[in-house]
Amino acid sequence: MQVKALQTQDDFQRYASFGNAVYQDNPYWVPPDPHHLTSLLSGAAPIGSHARIQPFWIEDDHRVLAVVTAVIDEMFNRHWHEQMGHLLSFEALPSQENAVKTLLQTACQWLHDHGCTAARMSFLYGWEVPMTIDAYAAVPTIFHRYNPAYYHSYIKDAGFTTESGQVEYQVRFTPALAEGYRQMVERAASAGVLLRSWDFDRLEEL
Repeated sequence: MQVKALQTQDDFQRYASFGNAVYQDNPYWVPPDPHHLTSLLSGAAPIGSHARIQPFWIEDDHRVLAVVTAVIDEMFNRHWHEQMGHLLSFEALPSQENAVKTLLQTACQWLHDHGCTAARMSFLYGWEVPMTIDAYAAVPTIFHRYNPAYYHSYIKDAGFTTESGQVEYQVRFTPALAEGYRQMVERAASAGVLLRSWDFDRLEEL
């Protein structure tokens, strides 16, 4: 097995498509936008202008087993007065405990070598929402990453601990509730609030 620090556009594109192998039997999985993900990995996305970014994967006989990206967001660290590193866009095949541990250790060492005193996994505003840590069989919602249950042990075995949890509540969407939302949107529009569809390439536009 060998860990590779990725540098080329071909590598970034292969990384972006790796989830297809992880989630091929999962009917709930929605693939990420490959253009957006490759832009993040390469540093071409606007948010990359104030970050150091290094994607990694571990492979065995040219077969990718797991991927992760180390990120040092300089703006985040200046704001919070920290030297925090982040591990993002993690994906891994099942039954790859040793490979995942080696990959995460390598990524953490890269963060340490670049001055970080700690690493946070799978949460950074503007980059990634938190992982699922419970109710793995439930249909995923928008405010967390949907991931396999075995990721939990991978991350714990690498030395990470749960920093905080997030609880999501659900409500049945009735016609009355829909009308309430419609009126709220109308009031917002009349007050000059601009509503537009979610487009990763335009997030920083006014």
